[in-house]
Amino acid sequence: MIKSKTAYYDILKVSPSATQSQIKTAYYKQSFIYHPDKNPGSNEAIQYFTTYLCNLFPYLSPICSV
Repeated sequence: MIKSKTAYYDILKVSPSATQSQIKTAYYKQSFIYHPDKNPGSNEAIQYFTTYLCNLFPYLSPICSV
């Protein structure tokens, strides 16, 4: 699914040298943009959210809980 370590940064549109705060902010922005509740009926948003953002959460949860 996600093939490289830098793909995580590409999904969030941040550089690999981004701070934890920048990563957290980028994750929340992307999740608000693509959340299925914000985009009812949008298969693209649902697919992006479930395929990419939900897969990132286990890696980001230590950052997001700070």
